Amino acid sequence: MASLSISGCSKIVYTHEQVMLSYHTKNDVIKQFGYPDQKREVRGTTEWVYNCDSASTLFNSKTKIGVNGSYNGIPDSLRIANVTEFTDYTKYARFTFDERGNVLKYDSGGVSFAKRKANPAATVLVVLGSVAATVLLLGALINLNDLPVW
Repeated sequence: MASLSISGCSKIVYTHEQVMLSYHTKNDVIKQFGYPDQKREVRGTTEWVYNCDSASTLFNSKTKIGVNGSYNGIPDSLRIANVTEFTDYTKYARFTFDERGNVLKYDSGGVSFAKRKANPAATVLVVLGSVAATVLLLGALINLNDLPVW
């Protein structure tokens, strides 16, 4: 029972904020989300917004990159809707980039990109610890009851 409860510690957990802060450039964002549903230019910055609703393309296909940096064969300049005001999505992710394509900030609503990742080393240690604890417990029981060892 103890080994099962401890096995929950064998996962590495990344919070939503840690995941979002791991995207540093436009290329990082494109690799994960593909091209945005909408974009806009504001005072030397570029903002991208992704519709994360279950009916959106992002929900059904994590990466939308096609051949030669185009969106399913359609060049980025033709695919992405350039708007002055973003659509008010209930589930969204929004990134703001500087002129060099570095992420300045992110904003999101109604979604969580938190991740759980297996940690093989911790899992091995949990198993070995459980085996050692079982051997010690059995040894103590045999010693206490003075049972013969085969």
